[in-house]
Amino acid sequence: MKTADLVLEVMRRLLDETVAEETALQWAAEQSTRRLGGCAAGVLLADRGDGLRTAAATSSPAHALQQVAAAHGEGPGPECIRRGESVLVPDLSATEARWPEYARTAKAAGIGAAGSFPLHHHNGGPTLGALNLFDARPGAMPGPRVAAAQDLADALALGLRQRRKSQAAHCKIAQLQQALTSRVLIEQAKGMLAERWQTDVQTAFDVLRKYARAQQLRLVKVAGAVVERRPGAGPPAADRRQSGGSER
Repeated sequence: MKTADLVLEVMRRLLDETVAEETALQWAAEQSTRRLGGCAAGVLLADRGDGLRTAAATSSPAHALQQVAAAHGEGPGPECIRRGESVLVPDLSATEARWPEYARTAKAAGIGAAGSFPLHHHNGGPTLGALNLFDARPGAMPGPRVAAAQDLADALALGLRQRRKSQAAHCKIAQLQQALTSRVLIEQAKGMLAERWQTDVQTAFDVLRKYARAQQLRLVKVAGAVVERRPGAGPPAADRRQSGGSER
């Protein structure tokens, strides 16, 4: 699979909402190791606030290293996210003073070098995370590999951003649909009570709302019970009389 094909496939998987986000990211990490080389790869994502979490890792050592990065804010991944630019570390053993916990974990895991690439789009916007590539031996990362890794990171960023926009839109639509359904139920209940009591709809609504508050129930739940004609559901006629309603 060529790098361009890999980028397109990453986008396709991230935009497919039947595929879990972490499943798509795990696939991308695995493919980056196969296509770009190295001993392991992973993805760190920025949570709301300043938190980080491991979203994908191709091996236990890579997962352990990213967990340390997330917990301590050490390593090229967190720095890459903070700066919004790639961070290449050709020799992790030389970072003990700067990232003590990360360097110790990398040594124990047999990881000698790492490169982190920001998940953000060139048009701007927040950095969503970092694609991390790991090598067993120290050494500088070749230029073509760096370019291909950033292309993949850009695709991950664009796919994640579009996926989240789509999810937010679906959530908004669901909220509007729920609000509309609730409004319809309440209007139906008002009309049914007004007809039953031979009063106006405003009086019926006032009684319905007062009853819901007294019973500590959501208004839409009481309205639904009235519409469904459940036995004993909704305010009794006595509540209407107490509210000031009168027979026509």
